[in-house]
Amino acid sequence: MEVLWRLRQQHAGLLRQAWRGEEALEGACADRVSAAALRRADAAARAEGVSRSEFIRTAVERRLEEISVEEFERELAEACIANNQRNLELLKEFEHVDREAWAAIP
Repeated sequence: MEVLWRLRQQHAGLLRQAWRGEEALEGACADRVSAAALRRADAAARAEGVSRSEFIRTAVERRLEEISVEEFERELAEACIANNQRNLELLKEFEHVDREAWAAIP
């Protein structure tokens, strides 16, 4: 158990180091993120009172969450379409129960 805890701590430390240093971010992303985008990120981060790294990390996490929600909604819609016929059959099967229940309401 202690070994697992140590590994988790080391992993967290490495992640903090990677996200903490703006030089590391610039080095890792300089060829992928334009200087203009980094300047905009800096300005937005200052406006929010956080570091550039925190701003970018939060933006990435939000986008990943959006992607997860979009994927779930797509799967849900596909399941509804795929089960449409079965849902109609169930509705028809229990139609009399629903009518009786509604008729019993004063």
